[in-house]
Amino acid sequence: MAFCGTRNSSTTLSAEGLSSTKVSHLESSIKSDFWLSSMRAIEARFHHQLLRPGQRLQDNLPDYYWAANLDLRRHLDSLEVAHHNRDDDTLQGVTLVAGTAGVGKTFIKKGLFSEDSIESSVVKFDIRDWYVDFQAQGLAQLRADIVHDGQVMSQLLKLSGDGRRAFVRRLLTIEKPFLIMDSLDEVHPDDYLYLLETLQEFVSKRQGAVRHAFVFGRPLVFREYWHQCCSAERIQGLSCFVLHPPRFVSFGDLRVSSWNYHCWKYKLCMVDAEGSETDLPLANYEQWCEAGFTREGSFENLRCSVNQSMRPKVNETLEMWASTYPSVAAVLTNLAGNSMVREIVEDAVARKVDYSEKQFKEEFFAKWLERDTLSGDRPSRLKPRELDLYVKLLEAVAVQYADQAIASTDGFFEVAPTDNAVVEHDGQPVSVGVERLLNRSGLVNLDAQRPGDARYRFEPIWFHRWLIEKHLERASEPQVAKPLVTAKSEI
Repeated sequence: MAFCGTRNSSTTLSAEGLSSTKVSHLESSIKSDFWLSSMRAIEARFHHQLLRPGQRLQDNLPDYYWAANLDLRRHLDSLEVAHHNRDDDTLQGVTLVAGTAGVGKTFIKKGLFSEDSIESSVVKFDIRDWYVDFQAQGLAQLRADIVHDGQVMSQLLKLSGDGRRAFVRRLLTIEKPFLIMDSLDEVHPDDYLYLLETLQEFVSKRQGAVRHAFVFGRPLVFREYWHQCCSAERIQGLSCFVLHPPRFVSFGDLRVSSWNYHCWKYKLCMVDAEGSETDLPLANYEQWCEAGFTREGSFENLRCSVNQSMRPKVNETLEMWASTYPSVAAVLTNLAGNSMVREIVEDAVARKVDYSEKQFKEEFFAKWLERDTLSGDRPSRLKPRELDLYVKLLEAVAVQYADQAIASTDGFFEVAPTDNAVVEHDGQPVSVGVERLLNRSGLVNLDAQRPGDARYRFEPIWFHRWLIEKHLERASEPQVAKPLVTAKSEI
């Protein structure tokens, strides 16, 4: 668990970048071509491989996750042993599990322990639900997260002083040894450190029945806490893990994913003569797929919600896209991205249109922003007010840090706390802090354990090039009267 490292000085792309009037059109063209070709090279290095015909690596989706997160699995197994042996000293502690947006944190949380017998000793909850309860009692209020010129672009719930005391009182009501808290990234950032420190103190001082607490969230929520641990003595009983996505390499792996998706989203199951529903085994699902999703013969007892997904053409198109187009294969191992791809495929089949790289990325990006609206109150088609400004700011960040992302060779770039993205919108300059803009956007991965300036990378990596391309398109539109301005403050 290595937290400490060296701080690297960040490079600067000034306002005299691509869109500066001081740079000739030819120079701008050369610069933009360099960015796009260099970003493609980085994508090729880090994108997941195209899927191919072949057998599956695992028999169920959870096993794919545990195969990719063996250290976390061993840690959990050791806690189960300590629990059964009533070894409170070994059991006592806090485990932090960080994962990028959509990677499957909630999915892993549901099946955290391998033994069903331990479930009766676990309390699982979403901290956002607690905050909603506290809000109804007047103990939490919405507070701005992103603000420009007095206008609130997004806001999240924050505990009051009484709310913080109510949080501790609720912890004291828990009478089980394991506490699992999810969605820390869906509350106001001012509360991250308080919640983590309070949990650590609560467990370490044995103030209640809880002996071990798990906290799930995006990497950004742990950054300040991890840095505090880096500068002080290591906190006893603290374990930190970064959740890795599963590995898919074959159509067999994709079929396991489809089985999980269809059973989860459309409640696909078997119904016996008495009307009792049971889970559909993978072997039966595979036979059903091979039979073309028929509802006749031995498959007439299958039940599911009405959908456009379980069709031979959709299955064939999904496999073709996953084995042909890197942009599709790159997002399939993200649980949320996997679902979005399927929705896009279903729509393409229904409209009888072929794959379009531009259309796929545009729709995937739009769906991702919608997901961010639900978790972080960010603009999207669900909340269109200031959506154009929000996207314009994201484009500005992509341009602003393009050189640094390329120089890093892995797509990461450093953002100082004082860095701003500045754009012109409706004839006025708008400035927003880059960290605030990127955090909770769901569009980035963050190297949160590294001290110093925040180190980000767009996730999937092709988002970075996509946003640069959108910026170039915007700059070429005749109705744009003034160029986009980007700025990076010096430390």
